[in-house]
Amino acid sequence: MVAAAGVTVGTATDQAQAVSAQEPSRPSFSEWLAGVRAEAVSRGLREEVVDQALGTVEEPLPVVLERDRAQAETVLPLETYIARQTRALTVRTARQMADRHGELLRKIDDQYGVPGSLILAVWGIE
Repeated sequence: MVAAAGVTVGTATDQAQAVSAQEPSRPSFSEWLAGVRAEAVSRGLREEVVDQALGTVEEPLPVVLERDRAQAETVLPLETYIARQTRALTVRTARQMADRHGELLRKIDDQYGVPGSLILAVWGIE
């Protein structure tokens, strides 16, 4: 890393390592997958469907995770990225859309298992 005019410049790997040192601890992959599995079942998916969908999921290779976390575009932890990208206008619009389309979002969640919050998030991208 090189410091110039009060700004530290380094490689993506240097930046990823610095961010990793500041990240809150994350659950292990198996703990995370167990959480995904439990959430799916709690949302009404049958255990056999969840087992079929997630039964062959394997832990990513460490080198894949390292390369993913060292991409120049994504060296921020998810929580930091969300905090930077979430704007008051976006949140306000999402709340208005949730109020306006709440009944439809509940029906979609009940019938298809797609959470309304996910639909609102996709709408917010546009």
